[in-house]
Amino acid sequence: GQGLEQITRTTTNNSNDTNMKPQQQQQQKSITDNPLVHIRDFLFYDQPNPDKPAPPKLRNEMMKPISEPFIQCYEYFQLTLLQTALEHLLTQWEDLTKISSGDQDRAATSGETLSSSASINVLNLHSVLQAFASGSCSDRVEALWDLMDKDHDGLLDQEEMDKVALMSVEPVQNAVKVFIEESIDIWPLRKWGLPPP
Repeated sequence: GQGLEQITRTTTNNSNDTNMKPQQQQQQKSITDNPLVHIRDFLFYDQPNPDKPAPPKLRNEMMKPISEPFIQCYEYFQLTLLQTALEHLLTQWEDLTKISSGDQDRAATSGETLSSSASINVLNLHSVLQAFASGSCSDRVEALWDLMDKDHDGLLDQEEMDKVALMSVEPVQNAVKVFIEESIDIWPLRKWGLPPP
């Protein structure tokens, strides 16, 4: 139970403290300030009586020890997602700047000529980055759709739509992978045991 877990945690930490050099202890102390150390402790809390929730002040006091690390983890994930989105957009630069045959055909029927460009619309790019930084999945799709729509007619080919779908999902997959790996690596349980409470 909880008592056994606390005893195990204390015993493990004391054993680790005894066997570690001062440099390792200092390293651990600096790492414990990282919110990722305690991400394993974040659990969904189901109120025992939803009809009679705790007063806001009491609830805030109860959540205070974990709310700040949780917010820090959330913000760190958002930054990781933004980074993976930038990296993914860089690999898709040719597709983002290429004029599709469908765009060329639609332009020709209206007497216009489209030419490929090595640049993209800065405002559309900003919207994409903002969507990945703080938007929803639909925000990301809409922003990427506008970025891929070179002739600004609101229409995309099937191939372009497939690319928009992939570009909206793959950075999230990569960010989750990086976030989980860093959360595991920040405090190696097999080497250091349980982190301090």
